[in-house]
Amino acid sequence: MLDDRRGSQPLNPWQAWLSMFGIRAPLSGDVTQDVAPSIGLVNINATRSGDPKLEQRIITQVASYGRQLGRLVEAVDVLARRQPREVLGEADVHALDQLHDLAERIAAVKEEAALDRIDRIVADVHALSRDPQANAEAIQRVREALPER
Repeated sequence: MLDDRRGSQPLNPWQAWLSMFGIRAPLSGDVTQDVAPSIGLVNINATRSGDPKLEQRIITQVASYGRQLGRLVEAVDVLARRQPREVLGEADVHALDQLHDLAERIAAVKEEAALDRIDRIVADVHALSRDPQANAEAIQRVREALPER
């Protein structure tokens, strides 16, 4: 059996078996695989895009999958909250409640991440303050970024 990704080199039995499931060993395939999940030393290519290059441009130049999905969840949640519930069946109301719960949980994780970033920023400012002369420019940039009191 030939491996058309590498020319005429034959696949060993493990490579052939794993390739049937889209699983590749490290350093055996595409180098720019930003979104493929990784389990240990095995990379799984779960995307089956019709135009992988276009998809890559979109997620690098426009928005990641997470950002796209987050905006969709937020927008659909806004529309769902405006939906009159009395005309909906029980299953539909449950689905809208689940969506709203998901949107709230995402918002909570984002808020927690922002608080984590604040802790890192404060630690970085303290580190800069240890040598204010050497870090004067950076300290000034931090001061300028703060709103006036």
